[in-house]
Amino acid sequence: MPSGNERGHAVLSQREDGTTTVAVCTAITNGKPDNIYAKYVGVNNVRLGPGIRLTRGDSFRYTRDTVVVSADENGVVHVRAIDSSRGLPLD
Repeated sequence: MPSGNERGHAVLSQREDGTTTVAVCTAITNGKPDNIYAKYVGVNNVRLGPGIRLTRGDSFRYTRDTVVVSADENGVVHVRAIDSSRGLPLD
């Protein structure tokens, strides 16, 4: 599992076992993720921060805007919006 705060587009896909994979990529091009550089696999709990909206792709959902993705000590993955004026997470 990646450590720290990852910035990029979050891509969420449901796994057969009911868990979620959260990938972080540099761009979404024609509805597809480009350059995935971090993955959280087998996540049981994903929390979307205020204002986070997901767009549906072929077999996944993704953020149109750049977000901050991080995991806490309990394995919860947080997807948070960025305050564009300061470059920091909103929450």
